[in-house]
Amino acid sequence: MLVPALFAALLLRCHGFAAVGQGGTTVNTNVDNQLINAWSDGDVVFQESGAQDWRKTISFNVPDDTQVLALLVLNSGGPAAFLLETSTGILSGKRWECTAFPQDQTPSASWLKGMDAADPAVMHEFNGGGAWGRGNGGPIDGISLKARWIWGNEQDDRVACRTRLNIVVKAYVDDDLLAAYTDGQEVNTGSNSDWKVLDEFTIRGDTDVLALNMVDKGWAAGFLLELSNGILSGAQFECVEVTGKEANFATNYIDFLMGKGSFDNPAILGTNGVAPWGHRSGVSKEAEWIWLNSNGSPDRVACRVSLG
Repeated sequence: MLVPALFAALLLRCHGFAAVGQGGTTVNTNVDNQLINAWSDGDVVFQESGAQDWRKTISFNVPDDTQVLALLVLNSGGPAAFLLETSTGILSGKRWECTAFPQDQTPSASWLKGMDAADPAVMHEFNGGGAWGRGNGGPIDGISLKARWIWGNEQDDRVACRTRLNIVVKAYVDDDLLAAYTDGQEVNTGSNSDWKVLDEFTIRGDTDVLALNMVDKGWAAGFLLELSNGILSGAQFECVEVTGKEANFATNYIDFLMGKGSFDNPAILGTNGVAPWGHRSGVSKEAEWIWLNSNGSPDRVACRVSLG
């Protein structure tokens, strides 16, 4: 009897596709016209091995902790776009970036890991619309109707596009990180009560707003943060004093957690290395210690940043 992973790999090969490696997150995509390669954080997870029909969904797996998913796609004539959904609900759409790569070029390792610049993907119709829907069989089954057909620039036949499936958050909070929220939903941080120990946790790559609920219990107050997408703690954050019972925080501050309204920018207390905290490993030296006020007040503060 074939084990499920082997059976899936053989099934893909029977359809002319080669899935490289088996992981926990499934990627389903339809490409007009051809998916050449796919990478998870720079590692190949898919290699094309035959002709493709854009109405037939290509499936492959990536590790659950993948940060950057990248595809190299080719158009051989007519409309050019691809549609995608992962088993975790990440969709093709506004969070994707693309770069043209002529026939003799491939994305660099740094590009595949999200470090080199890229242009926002060009948005086309949602699943079921435009050239890929009406008169062409309707929506693609098994992919959300909220997914969009996307591509690079119209004149580019061969492009690589990428998005983040996960973002790693690293933070030092003096004194405690009470909770973290993504788009209003609390996430598991596994945070500790020692400000000298790095808090590290993962959020979804399509998060629009990250918010931290924090408390200071003594003399110095501040937090230092770096996200794996390059965002650092600094002036782009907004902060608010937290009042009332902790149990009611998420309800009382739902607009703040969802990115609504306008709030105060934080006081900048200095870059990583400044006294009294000194250098903290694991976070960029360019990240800044911040709090609502420079005098360490108030004791309870929430700060947010837009990732969209």
